[in-house]
Amino acid sequence: GAGVGGVALSTTTGCSQQQSQLPFAPVRTPLPLPSDGLTPSQQREAYRVVRINDALSLPEGYDQQLLASWGDPVGSSRFGFNNDFLAFRQLDANSALLTVNFEYISPLPWSQGFAEVTGSALPYEQVVQALAGSNGKRDVWADAPAADVTAAINSVAAEALADQGIGVIRLKRDGQGRWQRQPGPEDRRITGLAGLDDPERRLRATGPASAVFRLAQRQGYDDGLGDRIIGTFANCAGGTTPWGTVLSAEENFQSQVPEDVYADGSAMAPSARPFTCQAKRLYGLGNPFGL
Repeated sequence: GAGVGGVALSTTTGCSQQQSQLPFAPVRTPLPLPSDGLTPSQQREAYRVVRINDALSLPEGYDQQLLASWGDPVGSSRFGFNNDFLAFRQLDANSALLTVNFEYISPLPWSQGFAEVTGSALPYEQVVQALAGSNGKRDVWADAPAADVTAAINSVAAEALADQGIGVIRLKRDGQGRWQRQPGPEDRRITGLAGLDDPERRLRATGPASAVFRLAQRQGYDDGLGDRIIGTFANCAGGTTPWGTVLSAEENFQSQVPEDVYADGSAMAPSARPFTCQAKRLYGLGNPFGL
């Protein structure tokens, strides 16, 4: 008992010290944090009932401003959906670059808001209706439906992958010292299909493990791209390096392309992850494109 009490007391003391060292008063969250400075018993009481507000809450002394939103032009594409990791790199006192991960698509709000945001129609409901008889699934790569349905599926999948990936936007300070967007030559987008039809936009995989992409004979599927990378999607976490570059990590990619590989490292065929489209489900986005 003394040992457990000692650990709790030490943790609580550490929490209080951490809270006192913070330059701001943390916003209360739905989950206990070390910064709340409470003992476990106090946390159980304080967090017994939690009220969730549909609003952005900031610590006292902080404010917020909108820099970019879904659909805003960025490079050769648009600002994507469901922002995750952000990397802020200040270039000088009044200019900076902001790198943004666009992680995934929430099918219902995405499909409902698409036309308003982009100014273009999305044949989402057409695809949902066309695939209703097969539980929303279709292996388009191996068994394409009628031409009009295939075109609609390709459109939905391409637009969904366009709203994922990575974006870079340039910022500047205004007269009040607040950051605002200033489109510049650094602005760019890497989407899920950025280099599929444009070889000039493809990246190259390097390092020992990339040899699997150059196998002359393989057990699994060959997408014909070799060691070239056409884009990125499902971008979740990230980080920055001391020399100013940004790292971006893909998460849960298996929802859109096959995850399993053969013993030689080659991939399963696209049929392993068929295209799926329902009102609230959108998976297998790589399947229509042979990915």
